[in-house]
Amino acid sequence: LSARPPHPVSHGRPLRAATLPAGELRNNSCIIKRYCEKRFVPKYLATIGIDYGVTKVQVRDREIKVNIFDMAGHPFFYEVRNEFYKDTQGVILVYDVGQKESFDALDAWLAEMKQELGPHGNMDNIVFVVCANKIDCTKHRSVDESEGRLWAESRGFLYFETSAQTGEGINEMFQVTEKTARVQTLYLARMADCKVFSELLDPTKLIGPLPHRIFPCEVTPLENCSCLVQGQYWSSQS
Repeated sequence: LSARPPHPVSHGRPLRAATLPAGELRNNSCIIKRYCEKRFVPKYLATIGIDYGVTKVQVRDREIKVNIFDMAGHPFFYEVRNEFYKDTQGVILVYDVGQKESFDALDAWLAEMKQELGPHGNMDNIVFVVCANKIDCTKHRSVDESEGRLWAESRGFLYFETSAQTGEGINEMFQVTEKTARVQTLYLARMADCKVFSELLDPTKLIGPLPHRIFPCEVTPLENCSCLVQGQYWSSQS
């Protein structure tokens, strides 16, 4: 799946998400293990290249496979990471609340991804989530929740506080990411064929974060327009 408006998709098409480590490399793999395998691996080795997790979610009468890729943060794996940026629907930026430098590195991760997507890649079409991990280590916390939340929300990103060790916040974060990415994909697919949308808006320049976007045909309704169908569909699936 692409950062560009996709072709119409069915419910059963797999979703693809990537986790990017702004801190210690093993944090992401521990998060994926906690979500996909329901267990904590305290001595998990650092990611070499790409680690992978898969899970399935039930959407009404359909089962959707969610592929989660953990990308190693070392510069040596730069070329490996780039192969995954262009086909990702959701990105989870992970930092360690006890390592201020990992939080400060978030901007560099965004810059790398923007560079690799190129001028035709629209990051607005990707669901971004900021994951403040290791909240169980309260004595060593150096990045407050308010600081992390402000950074995320000022960019239109979702924000979650998690602990891979206790499992706190992990399921909710992935479930919201999956659902938002699924709705985003359906939205883009139908907007690409919208009569009003094609005239008023460039599909690569949608308005704001997903929760604040509008259906053009809600402003100027047209009979039998796919926007109306999509509007009803979104309401029934959300």
